[in-house]
Amino acid sequence: MDLCGPMPTESQGGNKYFLSIIDAYSRKVTVFPIRNKSDVFHTFIRFQKRAERFLSKKVIAVRTDGGLEFCNKDMDNFLTELGIKHEVTNSYTPEMNGVAERFNLTALDGIKTLLKSSEVPP
Repeated sequence: MDLCGPMPTESQGGNKYFLSIIDAYSRKVTVFPIRNKSDVFHTFIRFQKRAERFLSKKVIAVRTDGGLEFCNKDMDNFLTELGIKHEVTNSYTPEMNGVAERFNLTALDGIKTLLKSSEVPP
């Protein structure tokens, strides 16, 4: 799971970031546009509930960088309560969360291309 942003241009809904959550086994990507970094916690809760309800899958572990949006009391309590292991990567080693980082770079390239072709100012 990784957060990307802020984007050079806000979306029509006012979103400046996106949260990418990638299943380590299937590599299925779920992306949530969000307005602020503080929205990460509630967005993850929404994802976790949806994964269990609609996919009948239990979230076993979450790998994140050490950003405060992921490493805080609310997130730690929620993950502990559900028995979800929180794997925090070492500082300045994006390779440890390489799948999410690579996805974000690919998505950013696509976003930049779309913005350039639409002639929307940065």
